[in-house]
Amino acid sequence: MLRLHGVCILLLTLTLVACNEVSVQPIEPAEGFWSHLSYRETHTAASRDDAVLLVYATAVWCVPCQHMERTTWQAPAVAEWFESHGMAYKLDVDEESDIARDLRVRSMPTFIAYRGGTEVSRSMGYHSAEQLLEWLDDVRLGRVSASGGG
Repeated sequence: MLRLHGVCILLLTLTLVACNEVSVQPIEPAEGFWSHLSYRETHTAASRDDAVLLVYATAVWCVPCQHMERTTWQAPAVAEWFESHGMAYKLDVDEESDIARDLRVRSMPTFIAYRGGTEVSRSMGYHSAEQLLEWLDDVRLGRVSASGGG
């Protein structure tokens, strides 16, 4: 009995160590669809191509944004949507505070959708991949107005 107890403690310890190792590994956000251009260059490119441009206002301290990094932005369907229909720009409101102020970002996360260089919709708060894709499709198909959105 004592020997079995010792084995159980060893297995439990190894399991906890393994779980601890996994939990400290940061989840890297999907980077493939985020524009690597400046905000202005991204805006110009999307306007020229008449693509949907999503500006995603975020901050490192934003808890819903952190959750989206682990869920929404990891979804393959989100990456596929941007590959087919538009561009995405991640705006860190602390690093680019002037742009955030110009865009009237008041809370995080904020999603601002543009078509042809014009803001067509804005939405705020956590979005699952499904919610984001539904809203983006509404933007793409013209089913939302500048005052509308999710």
